[in-house]
Amino acid sequence: MMSRTFALLALVLACAAACAGLDMPSSLAAYDRASVCCATLGQLPVETLPPDANVVFDLGEGSPAFAFGEQGKSYFKAFEIPPLTAPTRLVVRSYVLHDGLVSSGAAFIPVVTFLDEQRNPVASTDPRALKIRQGTMFDAPSEGLGNLEYETILTPDSGIRYVVVHSGREFIRSGVAIQHPNVKVTGPNVPRLPPFDTVPMTLLVKGSPAGHLRVRLASGTR
Repeated sequence: MMSRTFALLALVLACAAACAGLDMPSSLAAYDRASVCCATLGQLPVETLPPDANVVFDLGEGSPAFAFGEQGKSYFKAFEIPPLTAPTRLVVRSYVLHDGLVSSGAAFIPVVTFLDEQRNPVASTDPRALKIRQGTMFDAPSEGLGNLEYETILTPDSGIRYVVVHSGREFIRSGVAIQHPNVKVTGPNVPRLPPFDTVPMTLLVKGSPAGHLRVRLASGTR
């Protein structure tokens, strides 16, 4: 099927007054002024996650920032993973926030960097592999516009002890293009029953230096 690129996140059609807001000019100005907190990854402040973690947090002015090599400066949140005795699912979500424009939204484009016991980098994720999730009526107002999700399985022998959630200069300024497999379409010749009313499309998600995020740990692989 054909792929189409959107200038804005297509899942965001409108936002009621209850939706979480984002002052993009102020956020960018604060980001430009922010000083880095540390010289090395080993100096990053960390928070220990419990085995059943479900942590919600905001990143923005007042959050620590770090220069992540070629990816550049970003606000971040670093977590220590508890000792694992079985495969554990890690889920990172960054929620779309209304940026003050009609039918528009932006998100903190998350990169997850994994560190070993000595806080040496093991791997970093590619934001182009993020999944786009639509919000539902059951979500909190601050999470109702949908989210970008990264999910993986951590194993006891992975050697991963820390995860750092951050973004990058390119993603903050230019966003990221993500392939979405099922974008709903309408038209006189489009059947109104799934899966015939959806097509795969490449969506350009608008980036932001600030965001509203969630990190979860759950036992098992499902």
